[in-house]
Amino acid sequence: MSVHETDIHDIHLQFLKIVDEQLAGLFRSAFKGHGYELAEIRKYAPGDEIRMIDWNVTARTGDLYIRQNLEDKELSVFILVDASASGLVHSLESSKQSVINKLATLLTMLCVRNRDQVSIIKFTDEIEGYLPPSKTASQSIKAIDLLYKKTSNSRKTSIKTALQHLISLEKKNALVFLLSDFMDSNYQEELELVSELHDLICLQVSDPLDEALPNVGLIEMNAIESGTSGIINTSNRKLLKKINRSLREQQDKLHRMLLDVNCEHLKLNANDDAVISLKHFFSQRKKGRNHVGA
Repeated sequence: MSVHETDIHDIHLQFLKIVDEQLAGLFRSAFKGHGYELAEIRKYAPGDEIRMIDWNVTARTGDLYIRQNLEDKELSVFILVDASASGLVHSLESSKQSVINKLATLLTMLCVRNRDQVSIIKFTDEIEGYLPPSKTASQSIKAIDLLYKKTSNSRKTSIKTALQHLISLEKKNALVFLLSDFMDSNYQEELELVSELHDLICLQVSDPLDEALPNVGLIEMNAIESGTSGIINTSNRKLLKKINRSLREQQDKLHRMLLDVNCEHLKLNANDDAVISLKHFFSQRKKGRNHVGA
């Protein structure tokens, strides 16, 4: 989706409201430790843990304040964003790519709000764009510009390329979000290495067509990344059953691989509410490691 300069600021203001009112506190409590050396006092935000409230400051000011400890101060965060053409295919109101971009933008803004260093790697089968780590307010605007305004040079996917780029950039432990429909193969080795080095969270955005074709007669199938096409008769029950079995097997294989590499996994449908999905994920994260599938 291409946007104008004025739209970038509109998107920023819209998402900033969501971040401040619904997600900021949950994000902090989901990804921060609980140290003992006091760093600062700040106002309570929805989702903050009650046990972190500083009742002395609260009593003096009449407003809720919480203690933020030194070890809670700063994360190093990388957000890897799949921008390949498969994200544009959709049978629902929202495309996978639009949801991926929204998730990436919200995560970037959460990091900036929390004063964490955040970087974005936008990829297809090549690196389409890179934002170096920053915790300044302008990083959110740069992220929106990169994700929504700049079109991709390639239509293909290589998660392996994105992971290799990350490995070359960051050797120290970081929080890594990988956002994709995961319609790709041959990247498990790199995924395992990233999971060993970093705190890896895979956010999978899917469309019903990724898992099953409907019985609607003759349909033209376009492999959007390769440019090939063909006609399929979905009324042929034997053929449809074979195709849908293959699609389910691909999803099952992905699910097993993500379990094997010991990363956290959130799967959501392109029509799911991204904000509600993040809120649920952050809440579950506070209780322990996640592997949440649809």
